Amino acid sequence: MNRIKISENHESTRAPFWIIIDPKQNFKTDEDGAYNVAGMITGVFFSRESATYFLKATRYNFSRNAVVYCASGVYSQEWIDAVENKKRKPDSNGTLHLTDSELREFEKFFPNNYKTERVCIKNGMIASIFRRKDVAGNYQESEGACIFDFKPIVWLAERFDLTGGE
Repeated sequence: MNRIKISENHESTRAPFWIIIDPKQNFKTDEDGAYNVAGMITGVFFSRESATYFLKATRYNFSRNAVVYCASGVYSQEWIDAVENKKRKPDSNGTLHLTDSELREFEKFFPNNYKTERVCIKNGMIASIFRRKDVAGNYQESEGACIFDFKPIVWLAERFDLTGGE
């Protein structure tokens, strides 16, 4: 059974994932409460090492109180299935080979003026290489961006071994 490669600091939980929590003061519980909480979380990462690497590499984006935190996906059968089932592996360059129909399905997670060219994984982070449509409807040069939204990451984790583990 393939499992996400777990670091030595896996906190003894099944189906772990790591996030960066950057606590903010003046937390409110009004209608903006969920938005406030979401703004304090960056991730999902598949190891403590990759989350720590990202935090150190982009420290300027976080307060001094930001920490890497391990959470458990044990109550989500979809997450357990995604991390424990056999999946396709990225190639040696980290590219995740999606079929054309998978690329179109993957694009639905993003604004409709983006056309995904490829998806890759590097240093434990998932990046999408895409073309953005300008106001005239023409696609610009290729760009890349890390993906931090939970839904597209889980979607990819259902299909791919995102850790490069054995």
